[in-house]
Amino acid sequence: MKGVFFLKNIDELESIESALLGGDCNKIELILGTRKLSRLGELNDEDIPQAIKFCQKNNIPVFLEWDILMTENNFQQCISNLNKFDLSAFDAVRVQDIGAYHYLLKHTDVQVQLILESGNHNLVSILKWEDVAGSRLDRIILGIELPKNIIKKYTSSLKTSCELQVLGKILLFYSPRSLLARPLEIGGDQLLAKASSEESPHKGFSVIENSHGTFMFLPKDQFLMDIYSDVSEVGLEYLRFDHRFLEGDVSLNETMKLFLTNCSSLWESFKASYTSRFIRGYFNVNKSDAIFPKLKNYRTLKKSNSYIGKVVDVKKDQYLAISLFKNNSKNLQIGDVIEISAPDGKVKKMEVKTIKDISLKHLKKTDGQNIVLIPHVGGISVKSQVHYF
Repeated sequence: MKGVFFLKNIDELESIESALLGGDCNKIELILGTRKLSRLGELNDEDIPQAIKFCQKNNIPVFLEWDILMTENNFQQCISNLNKFDLSAFDAVRVQDIGAYHYLLKHTDVQVQLILESGNHNLVSILKWEDVAGSRLDRIILGIELPKNIIKKYTSSLKTSCELQVLGKILLFYSPRSLLARPLEIGGDQLLAKASSEESPHKGFSVIENSHGTFMFLPKDQFLMDIYSDVSEVGLEYLRFDHRFLEGDVSLNETMKLFLTNCSSLWESFKASYTSRFIRGYFNVNKSDAIFPKLKNYRTLKKSNSYIGKVVDVKKDQYLAISLFKNNSKNLQIGDVIEISAPDGKVKKMEVKTIKDISLKHLKKTDGQNIVLIPHVGGISVKSQVHYF
């Protein structure tokens, strides 16, 4: 597998030379992100020729990052910025916006790398984008939300090589709006801040604002190199290391040297000395839906064998309408004692004295009805659960 790295500023070229001493240059690739075309890029347009020259000298594949999302107006402006560069000097251009993807395929001859980290995650759509580009598609950048079994399935199903981030920040939220200050000019400075939640105890979210919008990141960072043996088994050909904006003394030189050495004990030391916390994200298992059962009101959940149905309508001083549970083996009948649990925690017990169907016909017991009416009880609302007592 090859390592893909970002050039944050032009001064880092010297550190790359140092990291490559005694290392294998063929395992290193470099991404160049400019302020105008890259959502988090910090290079100026004038830095690009120098960086390209360095990469060509050291036989390092170099890619231009054009990953911003665009409206029609700034799309045309980006085309103008893109045309300032000799695209033939790049081994590929990385895009996220599907409009940019189609533009490069139609109007240029450059190889394209498609970023799907905040886009399509299902195999059918990815196969379609692969089919659209054909041999022009150089690489697919998969989202970190995919667990390892899904990644393995994708890499074995796709003809195109795949890339995954193994070190870097985890994007939680993006808005094209300026949420920290007045809108910044294109190519202007970035603003950095820390945010906390008003609705939970969570805090320490990193927030970055620039001319492309506002980005919020998880307090913990993505790190998979301590389970390199697992990563190496899923069919990935490229691993991406993003040292930008990581807290502490995390440099391009250090991460590149560690990758070239690829020693598990050194990665463990790196992880232990890091000032923030790392997580493995979704790689081992996707638990993004695990919270949903906890969010449900347990008072509205049916109990086992005693469950009759739920209240679907209430008419004060007249009736409660109950939608009967289809799998209920026992029929509700006059004289039964039932318990009604409201969503707010109130519990009412009552003896059933009358039962009517929706045509107001009196019944002695339920028999195949979907909805029945029983006498009204105060304090009971829709979604209350009805059980035998």
